[in-house]
Amino acid sequence: MPPPYATRDESPTDGCPFVSVIIAVYNNAKGLRKCLTSLERQTFPRRSFEIIVIDNGSTEDLASVVAELPHVRFEQELTPGSYAARNRGITLATGTHFAFIDSDIIADRNWLERGLFALGDDPTIGLVGGRVDFLFADPQNPSAVELYDSITSFNQRHYIEHIGFSGAGNLFTRRDVLDAVGPFNPLLKSGGDLEWGQRVARAGFRLVYANDALVFHPARKSLEEFVAKARRVAGGHYAVRGRSQEGLLRFAGRCLRECLPPLRKLAGVAIDPRVPGTANRFKVGGITYLLNLVRVFETVRLRFGAESRR
Repeated sequence: MPPPYATRDESPTDGCPFVSVIIAVYNNAKGLRKCLTSLERQTFPRRSFEIIVIDNGSTEDLASVVAELPHVRFEQELTPGSYAARNRGITLATGTHFAFIDSDIIADRNWLERGLFALGDDPTIGLVGGRVDFLFADPQNPSAVELYDSITSFNQRHYIEHIGFSGAGNLFTRRDVLDAVGPFNPLLKSGGDLEWGQRVARAGFRLVYANDALVFHPARKSLEEFVAKARRVAGGHYAVRGRSQEGLLRFAGRCLRECLPPLRKLAGVAIDPRVPGTANRFKVGGITYLLNLVRVFETVRLRFGAESRR
């Protein structure tokens, strides 16, 4: 059954909510331009959604990118962290419905239409998370780093059905849900979508996965990007759990145990059909173990008083 929304030339009031699309961005002018272009090509009526871009203290010139589309609103939030930036977008938004997308993501033409159809008017649904597919530089020969990204990142169905959240790179919700549970935690630099989604679930709302609310994410190409992400994620998890009160010896023992090879993850890589060939499986397994160590050492750094990274 197709969504009951107006076409681009019809009245925007024909069963169509007004939607605020919020993009938090830090640098990445090239990705932002592609993201905005994909939003301009949506099948959802253009007069029925606004686009709000929040620059989180970039050093790149993003204002000139947004200026290419004069109806897109551009504001700044200098508190470091994408969740603080998204909250700034929420305060500026005029929509009854919200769609969050990351600046490095390209939306399918039906993205808004299908995500909002899944959200619908059901007051028991608190959020909808859509599907994320990966784009490889060479689809016929993806690198080990790209393969690692594609099998470990943005598994939205798993997040929603087993953990209780949706990644904020493809997330739909309503104003009444935000009013009920509050905005994202602005103190978090990672894991804020996990913390917010679980608040939504605890408030009694249902979380829904929409396979046809599709976006595309370029697979990360460098190991350095993953090291930075692993450190950021470790910081987010540490902040969500709160600074550990466990004794130093117990903490050290736990860290040593976590330095052991993650056999379950490595076994999963070995049998994953998305990783072709023995050589790629060894490489992806090596990346898995390396990043496990990075997360452990970042946790140690934070335990001894360091600040989390963005």
